[in-house]
Amino acid sequence: MKHEWSTKVKDMQVARLIIDEYANERNTGTLGLFELVVGSNKEKMDLRLAGWVTAISEYFMSTYGDDYGDYVTKKVISKCITNGKTIH
Repeated sequence: MKHEWSTKVKDMQVARLIIDEYANERNTGTLGLFELVVGSNKEKMDLRLAGWVTAISEYFMSTYGDDYGDYVTKKVISKCITNGKTIH
């Protein structure tokens, strides 16, 4: 199913708020797509999607439903990563 991203401006504003809040809570100016999680015994490390990615996904899925929410999540994350430029 092909979608038009008619909610782009609003969605990017919401994403910016989520990202800013996440960065402020962690007192950091840079965020990655993934986070390294070290176990309490420091013998195990896991790589997982960053919390801001999960928060954005959960927000759009609950707002728009599975199909359009997934579409918007992918568009927002792509826009955040590429800033509108093509990756080569």
